[in-house]
Amino acid sequence: MRTLILFIFFAFFPLQATAEEGRVSLEGSLALGVDACSFRGDDGPYEEVVIRFPAAQLAFETRGDSLFVARYVPSLELFDENGNSVKRIEGERVFSSAERIDDPEHFVYDIARFQVPAGYYHAVLEVKAVGNDRQGRAVFSIEVPEFKTGQLAFSDLFFVSEIDPSSQNFEAESFLKGGHVLLPSPEREVGGGAPLRFYVELYEIGRLAHSVRFQIRDRFGYVVFDHRREFPTYRGDAKFVEGIPLRGLPPGTYTLSVEARIGDQIARTQRDFRIAGSPVELSLTAQQQVLMEKILERFSTPEAAQEYAKIDAGERAVFMYGHYFERVPLFAQAYIAPVAGLGNREMGMTMLRAIGLEETLKK
Repeated sequence: MRTLILFIFFAFFPLQATAEEGRVSLEGSLALGVDACSFRGDDGPYEEVVIRFPAAQLAFETRGDSLFVARYVPSLELFDENGNSVKRIEGERVFSSAERIDDPEHFVYDIARFQVPAGYYHAVLEVKAVGNDRQGRAVFSIEVPEFKTGQLAFSDLFFVSEIDPSSQNFEAESFLKGGHVLLPSPEREVGGGAPLRFYVELYEIGRLAHSVRFQIRDRFGYVVFDHRREFPTYRGDAKFVEGIPLRGLPPGTYTLSVEARIGDQIARTQRDFRIAGSPVELSLTAQQQVLMEKILERFSTPEAAQEYAKIDAGERAVFMYGHYFERVPLFAQAYIAPVAGLGNREMGMTMLRAIGLEETLKK
């Protein structure tokens, strides 16, 4: 993947801020990706709105023998709960390339950074290509809570498409976080086989011992990844650049959550993301559905068996995989996955005896 990085401009106002936004409604012929995050800097809290779109969708003009130039116009406007416009950021952008761009994976990234008071906002972002009819429009909400002094708090989760890219045709400091250049993944989508990369900041630690827990849950709420770290008394704030392997998880929507604890203080942040890929046809025959229900009745809880019985037949395989991935990952991967059509591993009787499921699975 090749990259072009350009920047809108930064508008700073001496007001307090931070944010948690709703998902984005997109329309138009420009394949626009948009996301928003809030952070706390040395000069106070601030918001970031990032965009990404294929450079090949712009109209390039040639200048000289080896220079291709394109322009586009981004416009971001925020409205308060009463519908009043409270901020507008816009301006024509110009960038150049030393070669003609046809690769749909050759992206343009852009970023706007600004401050607004705490509250709820309705945001409208429009991007228009100069020289053709392509344009994109995004509508989304931003919730801007306060960062309180002395109160443990996280920034928003910032999903990452690339860490320290080799391309040098951009101002790296504008995407510098935690000592790395982090290109955003505004669609919050991870390709098949790739790890989930993200960045998050933790504030007001107060140099106290603390723990941080990273979890991924499937759409039924089952934990399919769980990792906890303990930290001693040495820092006031923390920055995390993380990568989580997603092997063994089928395409679909998941929730990443991060939780920090210091004594009785607890801070949490979470966001949904999607594992991309062709939908996997997970299904169970009528006989297999009965078998799975017996497994739940004997080796899980009555509540799990009751929930399974209420689920549509087409969802039962996904439910079973997540349920046992949380409890006995080896069983989920070695038995549930191949039975449901997700994998081709086999489970021998020695393993069944080891996890106590031999009698039920023989039936």
